[in-house]
Amino acid sequence: MAFGTNETELIKFKDKEILLVGTAHISKQSIELVEQQFKEFDPDVVALELDAERLEKLVHPNRWQKMNVVELIRQGKTYLLLLNLLLASFQKKIGSKLKITPGSEMLKGFELAQKNKRHVALIDMPVKISLRKAVNEMKFMEKMKFFYFALLSVFGQGFEDIDETKIESLKDKNVLDQLLLELGNKFPSLKRVLVDDRNAFLGSSLRDIQGKKIMAIIGYGHMHAVKDIINSGGVIDRNELIKIKKGSSITKILKFLIPATIIILFIALFNFKGLSTFIDALILWLFVTVIFSAAAAFIAGSHWKTIIASGLAAPFTSLHPFIAVGWVAAMVEARERPPKVSDFEAMQELKSFKDFNKNALTHLLIVAAYTNIGSTVATFVVLPFIISMLA
Repeated sequence: MAFGTNETELIKFKDKEILLVGTAHISKQSIELVEQQFKEFDPDVVALELDAERLEKLVHPNRWQKMNVVELIRQGKTYLLLLNLLLASFQKKIGSKLKITPGSEMLKGFELAQKNKRHVALIDMPVKISLRKAVNEMKFMEKMKFFYFALLSVFGQGFEDIDETKIESLKDKNVLDQLLLELGNKFPSLKRVLVDDRNAFLGSSLRDIQGKKIMAIIGYGHMHAVKDIINSGGVIDRNELIKIKKGSSITKILKFLIPATIIILFIALFNFKGLSTFIDALILWLFVTVIFSAAAAFIAGSHWKTIIASGLAAPFTSLHPFIAVGWVAAMVEARERPPKVSDFEAMQELKSFKDFNKNALTHLLIVAAYTNIGSTVATFVVLPFIISMLA
């Protein structure tokens, strides 16, 4: 039997045997490894590095059709959804080159368990929680740097040399350790949530599974850490791991402070500088917020009605802490260019910025993001000029 090889680890924990099978999520060899290990180990439980949502997506890839994008934008999840799509597009781009669907080895494990009537255990942290937690805990500059690298990875070059040999080379522990070290240096919050916290969650979940022979299919990058966590026997509170820290208090304060500051400035201008200066400041405020937001909608390739709506809404939404101009822009754009079933079906085929903007569904996210950014920039541009009028 091939237990205890470079890609597998057999652990004896209390009265059970846990076979860790380390895979690459875009690898034909990993699919073959899963089949081989299932046949040889003959588990009574197959544990997958998935949550219910990701399994549903693998089994039913057209589940995107149920997504209410406008509602997600209204809830302020535009950037979170864009991040999710960028990561999916990144994997899909490599998968297309290697002619394999990302996560096929997980699907194979699920299918083997179903066919042979074995119990399936989903042991990963819910993806919505892990991504939200990662975004919440990243500092502003870390977020900007990450989105830059994510965009570069999806829309840039560098995939020409990727082949199955390079994918399999990631199973070298020295190479992997170096990559994780670099990830920790560049994106410490991201590594802590998506790697370290998930390692703890996976290890703890495996220890709690009821069964004598458990075959756990997990990414090779998690395997050694998960092994150490299982063997350590330390207490891990998974409820604590999935707690999402509240957003920065500074961000919350600014959400109310900036609109309040603007209103106070206008009141002060009217009281101390007179009606004429007040009107001049108001015209400046209207001009800058309208132009910046409308321009952002134009750059995003919005419908002309969306461009006008964005410009008209910006001066008012900038003063309201609970309404964003992106919501207005997305709702108008959705009415003028409603997403079709074909847009939902093409979600997993997006490989370039042009594809993202051409697809009516992801185009809504881009419109919302661009107009929000335009409105924010306008506010910070015009504020110093209004303050200077009080001098």
